[in-house]
Amino acid sequence: MPSSLIRRGVWAIGVAVLVIALAVAALPLIASTRIVRDRIAWELRV
Repeated sequence: MPSSLIRRGVWAIGVAVLVIALAVAALPLIASTRIVRDRIAWELRV
């Protein structure tokens, strides 16, 4: 019983690390998209 609990905990930690890594990897893409969108909006306003 304890080994299955440990295995489940390891899987949960692995999935959490993977989700965090994907979020960190996506941040530059999200930021650059927002910067470009704001720049286009600023150009159209001027």
